[in-house]
Amino acid sequence: MSFRRIAILSLIPAVLLAGVLLAWLAGIALRAALAVGAVEGGLMAWILAFVVGLPMLLPVLALVHWLPFHIREGKSRGWVNRFPLPDRGSP
Repeated sequence: MSFRRIAILSLIPAVLLAGVLLAWLAGIALRAALAVGAVEGGLMAWILAFVVGLPMLLPVLALVHWLPFHIREGKSRGWVNRFPLPDRGSP
């Protein structure tokens, strides 16, 4: 396994923990804003959508972008369909 892959895999738990903590803090901030009033809660939800939602969405979007290329590469190298059905020819 390459050094780059080990470095990426070692960062996954830290990124997941940071995402959970960020969502937890966002929940606390949203509950505090809702305790003040509905308008303040709505404004806080709007701000948290950008401050918390987008940073948490970016790794998911990167994975969604990477996945089709990885699947296509696996099919071209024979990783995905190792036992294809035999060609029966035309009828």
